[in-house]
Amino acid sequence: MFSPLVFISLPMFLLLILLFVGTSVRPILRSDDKLCANVGGIIPNVTVMYVNLDRRMDRREQFETQLEKYFGLLKACRNWDWRRQSAFDAANLTQALQTRTTKQWPAWMSSIESGTQMAGRLGCYLSHLDGIEKVASTPTRSAFMFEDDYEFTVEPAEFLSKLKAISQEYGGSKWDVVLFGHNQYSGDAEPTKIEGVQRLKGLSWTTSSYLVNAGYISKLANVWHKHLDIDQKSDFLAVDVAWKELQEDPNSHWLRVEPRLGKQRGSFSDIELSQRDYGVLQTMQSSQNTKVAVES
Repeated sequence: MFSPLVFISLPMFLLLILLFVGTSVRPILRSDDKLCANVGGIIPNVTVMYVNLDRRMDRREQFETQLEKYFGLLKACRNWDWRRQSAFDAANLTQALQTRTTKQWPAWMSSIESGTQMAGRLGCYLSHLDGIEKVASTPTRSAFMFEDDYEFTVEPAEFLSKLKAISQEYGGSKWDVVLFGHNQYSGDAEPTKIEGVQRLKGLSWTTSSYLVNAGYISKLANVWHKHLDIDQKSDFLAVDVAWKELQEDPNSHWLRVEPRLGKQRGSFSDIELSQRDYGVLQTMQSSQNTKVAVES
């Protein structure tokens, strides 16, 4: 007895295969659409750039465990990506001298001794500057800069929810910098329509985690370049001090996330040349009786 399948024509057989594949794929597509809906409305075209010394594999591994968890959906649905910024190692004198020559940086840098705190601060400065300029090579991309000891202290859903709220309120052009990590040491902060997001009205340290608008990267880079164009090393400012003129600019729009969504992990600091653990983030009263967030 012959099977009925023997009498199915080739076109009909191919049609059955297509129908089977289609019914199998549609649930997957619907599932992807549902997942992407969770990040719908979040600003697209962002590069997550994490600064990491080649010799600090411990920090690299620790930070990279967070990438897929916190940014994977944004990569799949909102054209985000992530890149490692190989940090300038000012403790390595040979590399430091080669880099200064290649980049044609000012002569005063040659007077900084390797293995010193100033060398570490300079390496940090140059790494952040080079990182945002790499992102700026694609003019439509914003830069989400991280230092490699940053760790999230909230679940991805809370982080993504905050990003979505900022994106929906300010769009792609009504903000300049969002400080996810901050250590405000002067001034005030104004509330916004978003719970947990304030407008910075003062000065803040730390480059542990900050998002820079694509249209603002060149302005930040220009200020950082300006503060390298000095005659002597005694005039050198740390990277998170050199940007203060932009924070003071009444036309700039800097935001800060408070409570913070992460902190710097305790580990050996290549800048301070000692073990550092900034611990729990607290809120203290400033001399102006204004609540200012600091790291303990």
